[in-house]
Amino acid sequence: MHRLRELPRRALSLLAYQFYAKPRITRTDSVKMRGFDISVPPTVFHPALYFSTRLLASHAGRLDLASRRLLDMGCGSGLVSLVAASQGARVTAADINPVAVAATARNARVNSLADRIDVLESDLYESIPCEKFDYILFNPPFYTGIPVRNEDYAWQCGPGYETIRRFIRSTPQYLAPAGRLLMVLSTVMDLDAIVSFFGPDGLQPGVEKKERMFFEDFLILSGTFPPASRTPGHAAPRSENLLHPGA
Repeated sequence: MHRLRELPRRALSLLAYQFYAKPRITRTDSVKMRGFDISVPPTVFHPALYFSTRLLASHAGRLDLASRRLLDMGCGSGLVSLVAASQGARVTAADINPVAVAATARNARVNSLADRIDVLESDLYESIPCEKFDYILFNPPFYTGIPVRNEDYAWQCGPGYETIRRFIRSTPQYLAPAGRLLMVLSTVMDLDAIVSFFGPDGLQPGVEKKERMFFEDFLILSGTFPPASRTPGHAAPRSENLLHPGA
């Protein structure tokens, strides 16, 4: 049954890529999103073509970010950073792709928000200053291939979702005690495997939002420190209950 549902999604994705996305990702594209002028060079994940960035930016737009410290991991062209900075957040934007780093810096300048956005080239937390963030947002790669070229890092996160595993395991060191991790996921991924990366003594996962888009569901997974009353070693919610509450 899963394979039958997957066929139309793959067919639609292939058609959309060939006739709509491909002409726009092989050149520098200029778009206006949420009131911002965005330049998207080749190899950088295009925020107007893929729903995950729009979902995360929309969610960020509803947060109380005044005077908050926010980390935009995998910033791409910087749309989420621009939304957060425009609402008063002090933003650190990071990406492993140097072209994305340059694009975010450029877009911050063009939109007069460079004074609120620090942009770093970093493999996850490798080059992130050791500080505590109130919010850490991540639109991760959805597929398990091995990245080789710059553009691959937006799509492939290594065998067994290694990039996401490293990110979740390292996040508690950078998250403020009352802070929140927010990450976009999709039902094309092995969601149960990803939730299993939250260890019993780490962040507690939850689902903040879920939206249907054609043949897949997108969700925003949160991670927060458990209440002080929760005893060390207490198991996090089982993933099948968290992601499939009706199961």
